[in-house]
Amino acid sequence: MAVKLRALKTVRFRRVHWKRAAWAYVLLLPALTWLAAMVLVPSLKAVLDSFTDLSFGQTGSPLWTGLDNFARLWRDPKFWSALQHSLALTALVVPLEVVLGLSVGLVLRRPLPGIAACRALLLVGWVISTVSQVILFERLFSPGDGYVNQWLRAMGLSGWARNWFQDPQFAFGMVAGLHVWRNAPFFAVNLLAGMLAIPKELYESARLDGANAWKLLLHVTLPQLRWIMLTLVVGHVIFTFTDYTLVAVSTGGGPVDVTEVLPLYLYNLAWGHHQLGQASAVGLVMFAVLVLFTLVLIRLQWRGQR
Repeated sequence: MAVKLRALKTVRFRRVHWKRAAWAYVLLLPALTWLAAMVLVPSLKAVLDSFTDLSFGQTGSPLWTGLDNFARLWRDPKFWSALQHSLALTALVVPLEVVLGLSVGLVLRRPLPGIAACRALLLVGWVISTVSQVILFERLFSPGDGYVNQWLRAMGLSGWARNWFQDPQFAFGMVAGLHVWRNAPFFAVNLLAGMLAIPKELYESARLDGANAWKLLLHVTLPQLRWIMLTLVVGHVIFTFTDYTLVAVSTGGGPVDVTEVLPLYLYNLAWGHHQLGQASAVGLVMFAVLVLFTLVLIRLQWRGQR
């Protein structure tokens, strides 16, 4: 009798479980439909287009060209230059954002007077539009009456005053600074939230064992922020590597292509030269690079956890 009751309860549990699961999928159906229509289908179409000679104004159907678009990219020096700029920008910007965000988060964690207002104001610069941020940043470094050039002249350093965004020696650094200026506050807010969620008992136990502030950071704070940092790093590597707006609005890829990155190179291929097939090939290369980076980073994170 007991066995029959257990079997009946198991059957009822499975029925309820499947009903709940079915209802969950019904609720997810609108979102999944939207994702399929707006993300999955266009992405698959772009993959197929990368193997064709698709272009604007084409009268007939695009022809299948196989790996021809990728071979043309391989032979194009501008592609390699744009790839190098994208990799260098990402490798420079993201670590700076992590360090600055962590530093600001550590300061804002302390119970100082007015710290709540500082926390609230931290994201003001990040939530405004990208174009507005570029305009504000360019205003600071304007060649004529920009505040930075005015300060340099006031301090007797007129030789350093220049058109920062159009100087080949400084343009790339200005784009990198613009990325950090925009995204470091976002790192700070997220890392601050993670630090505030760390149990105080961990710090108290470490202090009892004689840990100083540096050891608390290395052995308590950073390990507890590991997965938050992983999420932030992966997300901002993707954002930095694929961002078009910051470079397009600030420098347009100039001067003399020293700030041309892959998204801008892709845009020029598609809208400037109407080569949609080759532009899709660039997008596929970018996707492959990001997938490879994400897999390597996650693997290293799992290995470091063991």
